[in-house]
Amino acid sequence: MNSTTPLFNGVAVGNTATATVQVVGDPNYDKTTVIGKVLHDRAGDGWQDPAGATELRLQIELDPVRYIKGSTRIESDYSTRVVAAADVAAMTVSLELGDLPGRSSVSDLPEHHRLDVRAGLYSPQIPALMLQTGEGNCVQVDPDATLHSEHIGDKADGMSGQDIALQRRIIVAERGYELVATTTNYGVEEAAIPGVRLASVSGLLVETDADGHYILPISIQGPGPGA
Repeated sequence: MNSTTPLFNGVAVGNTATATVQVVGDPNYDKTTVIGKVLHDRAGDGWQDPAGATELRLQIELDPVRYIKGSTRIESDYSTRVVAAADVAAMTVSLELGDLPGRSSVSDLPEHHRLDVRAGLYSPQIPALMLQTGEGNCVQVDPDATLHSEHIGDKADGMSGQDIALQRRIIVAERGYELVATTTNYGVEEAAIPGVRLASVSGLLVETDADGHYILPISIQGPGPGA
């Protein structure tokens, strides 16, 4: 019970007012287990957006007369895969490139997150390219080098941190020419931050684990100051 009386020169000049104040636990923090995560939110949207690109599909519009059958291969830092029985029909529909992980940090070189598709040509005709990821990143390069970009799915909703670039070039090869279509993922993962200490207003101190997680159980939070 709290009371207050207005005074003037030590003399009461008004009625005494009373009020009852009850201190109770906050239902959100004092009566609930709080589970959280500390991370490098590069996008600033409050979510941990993965930077990896999955289910990459590349479509190349080639003239059957100019294409050297069986010459297609997919190269990365770690492997070279020859596309079995690759013909123009298969490439016009789409080539399944697999996944392309995002960079672990800004110091992680983009060259390590790159795929090259190579196809032999009898003449240096520049074809149109269309690339799509499972997260909804769609990139198209016309024969005149006009670039089109469209986002759908997770990418359009801001739930993916992938940053896909598609480039192409024609080089002279031992047999005719070679089309080189390069896909690079410049996206950087929003990494969790371990070892961060958080303090509550009641004096509780917690530290994030190796995955950036922290937990404030009900049993140790207490009612807070003033209870």
